[in-house]
Amino acid sequence: MLHFDEGILKLAKINNLIRLSDEYGIDPKKLENLGVLNPTLAADILVFVDPLLLRKSKIAIFSKDAADAFDKYFEQVIKLVSVIKSEGDKPWKAAFKKLSFPEYGWTKLGYGGDRGAGSGEKTTKALLASAIEVIGIGVQDPDLFTALSVFEEGIGPDRISDMTCHIISGQIVKFNEELANDLGVTAKRYDIKLKNGGNISGTLIPNPYLTEDGPILLVPKDILRDLPLAADWADVSKAIKDNDEHREILSYHIANLWQQKSKQQKAETKEFYTHDKERFQEFLRLLRLAADAPYDFGTDPKGELFWRQLAHQLIELKPFEEWAPKKTGPEKLRECADTCIENVRFLFEKRRYASELYAKGKLRGEKAAQKLFFCVAYAFCKAQKIDIIPEAETDYGPVDFKFSTGFSERLLVEIKLSNNDLKKGYEKQLRLYAEAEETAAAIFLVFDLGGHDEKLNDLLALKNKRKAEGLFAPDIEIIDARLQNSASV
Repeated sequence: MLHFDEGILKLAKINNLIRLSDEYGIDPKKLENLGVLNPTLAADILVFVDPLLLRKSKIAIFSKDAADAFDKYFEQVIKLVSVIKSEGDKPWKAAFKKLSFPEYGWTKLGYGGDRGAGSGEKTTKALLASAIEVIGIGVQDPDLFTALSVFEEGIGPDRISDMTCHIISGQIVKFNEELANDLGVTAKRYDIKLKNGGNISGTLIPNPYLTEDGPILLVPKDILRDLPLAADWADVSKAIKDNDEHREILSYHIANLWQQKSKQQKAETKEFYTHDKERFQEFLRLLRLAADAPYDFGTDPKGELFWRQLAHQLIELKPFEEWAPKKTGPEKLRECADTCIENVRFLFEKRRYASELYAKGKLRGEKAAQKLFFCVAYAFCKAQKIDIIPEAETDYGPVDFKFSTGFSERLLVEIKLSNNDLKKGYEKQLRLYAEAEETAAAIFLVFDLGGHDEKLNDLLALKNKRKAEGLFAPDIEIIDARLQNSASV
């Protein structure tokens, strides 16, 4: 195996984890002092611009100009909606156009990247229909559209972020023109026409990692929230003032609306709040209370930034270019995957990297383990001219990682924490993924958090049983990810 030295140096450069500061030689502390997110230029960070945080920003162009622009925009929509007589009339068409927002991929936030999906016609129609209903009961608050987005099928925080960025695009561009000058970065003139009739025109910092020529648009951290809003509502509800029983019920609904799988559930909750002015206004009030603070980038509880930082703190891998595989073809893929796993195991079992799965003693989740694996695996695969695709799509959904050197040579790696349903993941997911990818090579990698010996033994027994019966039985690798006490002298 390739070992790490004792010191802390830099990981071999991972191109698609490169940050703005790395690309342009900017001191990350300078961005930190400016209150600006240091984005990854070729991979999205799962946070979004929350319009309810604009007024609270410490940066005036957002707390005043952008917030005013947002309110003015929806005040105009409310006026249009108020005079709609029937679907398809002139005010309806004008309001529909104002509620159509293509994806805003230049910030590198959210799920979308720069593919340009945005809101579809069906979703926009539904949002407009709800707006007509709520404005009809007397609600005139510009934030009603943010609230309605919580209820609508197909709209989540990512789309709210796109909507907000489009509306305040002028302020974002002005902010970035000033930043380019402050950071001493050579900027480039852009004149980009947007699908909804808007434009991005300014002298901005280029992002060379976009699929089409375009800028990176930086935003302050104090207007960003994690995806989805209040995923852990128990913590948020503690911070809500005047937390009476009714507000607790409301907060439960807000926490779960974006995650509800049942359309009926969303429809019933929507009907309850949108047919009564006082209820809807109470819902708006709680929504604002829920937006009391932006994402905590210091603690990084969801692990959105820590793995990118680790990619620049890990030891240079000695280097991977000098590693020579002993095998060829599909067996080489397995040898490479094994080497990646062994290096991750070394970090967890010998360098106490298990602590990176936690923030303030709370488990960050399975994504954190996947990202730590990716930090090592991508650098290795790049050196060996092997493709590694995180969350590769199959006909049955995304698999965590796919190694390949061509159509016929592929290997899948699925990562699970030991507190999850291991048998389901092993028996169902990998079998379906392997069938979809037409490959029999797969590894089921488990990070053992401790206290799950029975589950792990059952998993190994299942593998042996399936193998004895001639069924698909991926190999199982287990990494000890239990928190270790510091060695005492």
